[in-house]
Amino acid sequence: MLEAGIELYEFSPAAVREGSGKQRHKSDDEPHGSGRSRAALHAKVLVFDCRTFFVGSMNLDPRSAFTNTEIGLIVDAPSEAAQLCVRLDRALPQGAYRLELRAAEPGEPQIEWVGVEDGREIHYASAPMTSTWRRFRCWLYSLLPIEPLL
Repeated sequence: MLEAGIELYEFSPAAVREGSGKQRHKSDDEPHGSGRSRAALHAKVLVFDCRTFFVGSMNLDPRSAFTNTEIGLIVDAPSEAAQLCVRLDRALPQGAYRLELRAAEPGEPQIEWVGVEDGREIHYASAPMTSTWRRFRCWLYSLLPIEPLL
């Protein structure tokens, strides 16, 4: 999607926690045991040319379309979509990482996360606010032959 020129943002975990008013007492990378569920509903918002928008839990992949129970709503309402664009343009720089492609090796672009801290752009080569253990697990899972499900 980035190669096609689509703008992608990923909410910062810090911004989500600060906005909720809840303190996180346990790392996502720690084993279960406190009785707390790691399950969470997370929404996606897609805005098409500030005229139409989608909001829902559905990912854009075959697994979401055919296996998981997902929901989403497409709204064709240009005035509401334009208001949503204005609000996102204000909120995203402070509360989300912008994803970009950078040239690492010829023919193999890498994703870079770009955030703003103290008014300066900060570039990350790996997902910010993730542990080495979580990045290792993601790499390990990427070796599995499950591409058709993703």
